[in-house]
Amino acid sequence: MRPIALLHGLAAATLLGAGAFAQTCNVNLPTLFLANNGGSIGGNVYFDVTVSSTVTLTGIDLNTTTLVGNPIGATVWTIAGTYVGNTASSAAWTNQTTAAGTSLGGNQRSFCAFATPFVLTPGTYGFAIDANNTATTGAMNHRYTNGTGSNQNYADGTLAIALGGAQNISFSGSVFSPRVANIALYYQSANALIAEFTGTPISGVAPLAVTFTDASCTTDVGGITSYAWDLDGDTIVDSVAQNPGWLYTVPGSYTVSLTVTDASHPAATKTRTAYISVFGPEDECAGAIVLPGYGSVAGSNVASTTSAPAWPCGGGGKDVWYSFVAPNTGNVEVNTCTGTTYDSTLQVFDGSLGCGSLTSLACNDDSCALQSRVTFAATLGVTYYIRVGGFNSASGSFTLTVLAPGAFSTVSAGCGGTTLTASGTPAINQPVTYTMAPALGVPVIWIGFGPGGLPLCAGCTIGSTLDIVFPGAVLNVTIPASSSLIGGVYFVQGADLGNNLGCAVVPLDTTLSDTISTVIGS
Repeated sequence: MRPIALLHGLAAATLLGAGAFAQTCNVNLPTLFLANNGGSIGGNVYFDVTVSSTVTLTGIDLNTTTLVGNPIGATVWTIAGTYVGNTASSAAWTNQTTAAGTSLGGNQRSFCAFATPFVLTPGTYGFAIDANNTATTGAMNHRYTNGTGSNQNYADGTLAIALGGAQNISFSGSVFSPRVANIALYYQSANALIAEFTGTPISGVAPLAVTFTDASCTTDVGGITSYAWDLDGDTIVDSVAQNPGWLYTVPGSYTVSLTVTDASHPAATKTRTAYISVFGPEDECAGAIVLPGYGSVAGSNVASTTSAPAWPCGGGGKDVWYSFVAPNTGNVEVNTCTGTTYDSTLQVFDGSLGCGSLTSLACNDDSCALQSRVTFAATLGVTYYIRVGGFNSASGSFTLTVLAPGAFSTVSAGCGGTTLTASGTPAINQPVTYTMAPALGVPVIWIGFGPGGLPLCAGCTIGSTLDIVFPGAVLNVTIPASSSLIGGVYFVQGADLGNNLGCAVVPLDTTLSDTISTVIGS
């Protein structure tokens, strides 16, 4: 419990009397502090609170973007039943108290003490938290989270909070719903059993050792009689100690639950969903997964965090790192185009100087629909770092593919109307076909491993060396399945011997086709 919360507990205990203080639970029930929306200065947030036993409310945590250190404040209103249908006027509401505190900034729990703590007896109440709109009373706006159904209910056995809505003008205008007010209600109870705990640390790289500290409370003079901890979310009791420790060895998000009992109340359970986040070493550059070469690997960034440096594209986040040593000099393509379930981002770095001195080479958000693709010029033997993330920190499963893109390109034109076309996939272990047309004489096609440039006659140039010559107008070959060939280049050209539309050479007139260079891909 924070010191300020304890002070409010002491103050409220004084109101109840010294005898009650010895058996009073001082606790708080938070919703969440992960805003993705917000209202105007002076607006309201609404929610319903169900009370199972009499409580005294002493304060509230609020989420606001008011500058850190500035005063903030609000007015607390309640109505019997529900806020729903009662947001057009404050006439039926009870002005319970005002709250005042200091802003800690967005997505932080900024505590505001109630000027007058107030009592709620068992029942259901609508709440309106009316943000102040003048600087003298601590002007502020509410930050809140869009409701999804699964994030709108919070309970601890004594209080239950159901959320909710928001207005930009207090008790006036449209109500935005569902909205989850980012709050925590501080209260004390003279008759309760409440489960509560904290863990330290709650995130880190596997193996992660976490110490859990019980913060439960009972008003029973006999105290808490048993503890049952589920520390990995599998519904199996892992410890009955009051303050256990647990070692998380597998990356992932873990839900933790504590159930406590005493002699006079039903058992109470506190569950923190996805409370522990355990990351693999690949969450940072220094722990990058080594890629063996070209090919595809499956991965996930669900349990990842966002690492430095900041992403220059797509608001990237929740990234996983890989390292790749270029097996040849040439263009390399990296993509997540297939087998990826979310909106990905992708970045490649020159890592020749190590993780401490990375140079960004390329970054992409959407190249193939919502997936990503980059191409960069690689140098044999250089280490490159690849990080896969998500647009605005989206997450899911992905397939990372690294390949050397093969390519056909015409490097010199033919003569006499003879052409050469290429088809197929220019990659190792793949078939390719070269077709020369028209063939009016005796056609031949050759493969050369070096460029040519020898004129046969004006306008007719032999475009490559004649290393392997094949008869016919069609050449079908399968590129050998050798990784040493990736990035290599060879040339193909054809001649039509006896075709009188070309060069008048002895003993036969000849035409030459285009010369096509082929870059071998992976």
